[in-house]
Amino acid sequence: FKPEPIFRAVESIEQEAGGAAFPVILLSPQGRLLRQAVVEEMANLEPPAAGGSARIALICGRYEGVDNRVQEALATDELSIGDYVLSGGELAAAVVLESCTRLLPGVMGNQASGEQESFAPVAAVEARAARDRQSSLAGGALSGRHGLLDFPQYTRPAEFRGLRVPEVLLSGNHEQIRRWRRRQALEKTWRKRPDLLENCVLSDEDRRLLEEVKRAALEPVTQ
Repeated sequence: FKPEPIFRAVESIEQEAGGAAFPVILLSPQGRLLRQAVVEEMANLEPPAAGGSARIALICGRYEGVDNRVQEALATDELSIGDYVLSGGELAAAVVLESCTRLLPGVMGNQASGEQESFAPVAAVEARAARDRQSSLAGGALSGRHGLLDFPQYTRPAEFRGLRVPEVLLSGNHEQIRRWRRRQALEKTWRKRPDLLENCVLSDEDRRLLEEVKRAALEPVTQ
């Protein structure tokens, strides 16, 4: 893309914003990788009432991208959604929009849901834990995953074509269910994305559960 139409488009948005500064993000394979922490950063931009702009401009290149002067003099940041090639940045922009808007207040029915999913940042998880302690609803148990992959999800019926929901989830014992979910999240992360464990904040219980998982993996399978 030539620089002129992109500069004019962004400058038009600046006029609408009354001159308030806002991020101008170029979707590019050269950008920093989009991670949940980056999503949180964008979703938490201050609204206009608090002195912010709450605006983000996403620039989508096509084929060879955009004139380099856009990167040099207009974009304030560059983001990549992964190490692969697309024909344009439109799908990448849709990913950014989806990941950010679902964290805005009122978008999801239960705002805490976004704090308990795979890759949820530690800060979000700890914030939820603090709210849980204040309301005394969680009994002091930390229910978030601290950046781990999510635990397995099940729905009804309890049995489908011979495949049963784990009995612990049907037991009604909330402490056992919490512990099972935590262990499953740790095991899934260890097996599929062990790199995530390097940056996770693990409690003493987490470390014990992870050791159980590793020992179980070494045990011979009985027929």
